[in-house]
Amino acid sequence: MSTPKVLVIDDDELICKSMRTVLQNQGCQADSANEALHGLGMVKDNDYDIVMVDLVMPGIDGLALLRRIREMDTTVVVVIITGYPTGGSTLEAVRRGAFDYLEKPVDVDKLQDLLTRAMVYRQELVSGKDGS
Repeated sequence: MSTPKVLVIDDDELICKSMRTVLQNQGCQADSANEALHGLGMVKDNDYDIVMVDLVMPGIDGLALLRRIREMDTTVVVVIITGYPTGGSTLEAVRRGAFDYLEKPVDVDKLQDLLTRAMVYRQELVSGKDGS
């Protein structure tokens, strides 16, 4: 399996920085954006395997961002990261096409498991799109 290319979109710059470090330590190529529109531009200009999106952000919230990412790329795996996992928004995000969610602060073991599952799912999506 190739090196996962991951983008983190979160309005908290400290979370972006720490997530990049954790993802790089997990063997990923990691980028981040601390503004939703900047993150959308990065999704448009790059071929990410996984995009991790904060659910609660000013301006464009995580659900709206999820919808816009899905419109641009149907094979990218979107994971919600949230400090409010019990809210109905997390379940709604999964209903709208998010692969899964992670709670903040992120547990490294859960992140590793999620990355493995997400990359398998991504391969299935890409294979299905290619018709293989």
